[in-house]
Amino acid sequence: MSLLYNYNFGTECYCLDFSVNSSKPFFAAAFIDQTLRVWSLDDLQNAESTLDKPKFIHQGRGLGSVDVKINQLGNRVAVSTLDYILQIYNLHPESGLTPYEEIQKNDLYDIWKIDFNPSGNEIMTGTLSMKIFDVSTGNMTREFNKGSKFIQALAYSPNGQLCASGNIDGVVQLFDTRTYERKENFQNHGRAVRALKFSSNSQILVSAGEDLHINITDVEALKRKLTLTGHADWITCLSMSSTQKYFVTGSLDKQIKIWDQNSGKCIQSIQLSAPVWGAAFSPDGEKVATACQDGSISVYDLKVLSQ
Repeated sequence: MSLLYNYNFGTECYCLDFSVNSSKPFFAAAFIDQTLRVWSLDDLQNAESTLDKPKFIHQGRGLGSVDVKINQLGNRVAVSTLDYILQIYNLHPESGLTPYEEIQKNDLYDIWKIDFNPSGNEIMTGTLSMKIFDVSTGNMTREFNKGSKFIQALAYSPNGQLCASGNIDGVVQLFDTRTYERKENFQNHGRAVRALKFSSNSQILVSAGEDLHINITDVEALKRKLTLTGHADWITCLSMSSTQKYFVTGSLDKQIKIWDQNSGKCIQSIQLSAPVWGAAFSPDGEKVATACQDGSISVYDLKVLSQ
């Protein structure tokens, strides 16, 4: 694995996401000063732009970014903030970032971690329950999992049939999105769950967090397959490759690790400049973008792993 691009913006960054749409390979990072930066991987590879000059920049508002997500179509990006504001932007290759919808906290809405559903018409968030918002109207359409412990991570499955939450008490909860009824509670972790993702075929759920454990769960059999260790501090982020071969984890130990999804073997570890809060695969599974607490954004090439 080799470093392709790197730039330090000097402003803390705690979240990053990559589009899964191969025709729109955008990746985005939201910084503590509420600056949203979006890059085109194609532009970087064609030398039409550099990391220090993103394709699009937008100055949002709020106390600082908590999470950033690009929908599966690659045409919208959402940012949540510390003061419970959810900002949704249109993302167009030509016209760039334009404000689309903003949802603010009131007596009913607590906004923290976020994820778009596969069709992109809804977005999920929550703190002590999980809430679904209609992207076009900003209205909450459903609330479930009421009375949950504080939710630190959540995700939709790529096929849209499942969603999951990772809680501060170490519990991972799995839900059927046809009924939003709980399918299973996994007592997977001894401390807070900070990251979870489904595999591209929606059959595997990987979770990780403050107990330094990575758990690979078969969501069809409702059974844990593997528990992995290797990081020396909290695991804050993870991403699954579209090839279903690898996944990547990032940690406060300033490392990212590439893991074999089937064997659980750690393929490679890379030392970065600061604690890692974002790591995501490109749509083709051949690149990984990372975001560090010191504001450093990097892109790595994984082709060497398959040689």
